[in-house]
Amino acid sequence: MIKKISNSNYLSLLLLLSISNFLFLKLLYPGFFNSISLDGGDAYSYLNFDFNIHNIFSQQRFITIPLFIKFVKVFDDSLIYWSEINFFFYNLSIFVLLFSLNKSKFNKIFSIILASSLIISYPIYWFFMDWTQVICASLVIFSFSFFFIAL
Repeated sequence: MIKKISNSNYLSLLLLLSISNFLFLKLLYPGFFNSISLDGGDAYSYLNFDFNIHNIFSQQRFITIPLFIKFVKVFDDSLIYWSEINFFFYNLSIFVLLFSLNKSKFNKIFSIILASSLIISYPIYWFFMDWTQVICASLVIFSFSFFFIAL
């Protein structure tokens, strides 16, 4: 007889997979989770975003990422742990996606395969040290999750 797998088992499996990926990258690739450069690229426009109503609606910079950076700077002023925070934010979005898929009565096998493939997708790991790529991907995953919850 096949034992039915519960939602807590799925979450435990994803949590174990996330922790093992983090430890694998942290221990076997020292320097993988480097701090972000505060001088180059788009850093100035994100770090010095002027939060007035004119800039919010007229600039190309979307307000979400500067707000996220301001929130992170409360805990990590020099953004030394930016890539780790990106990693955990990305994994949190995947956990919320799995929860929303299960709540929306999607197939459990499909849900766990989708969530685990998002966690172990190796090419996205190289973007954890950048400013926007992983945050944007996480926000898209959150958007799909909230859509599925609303169904």
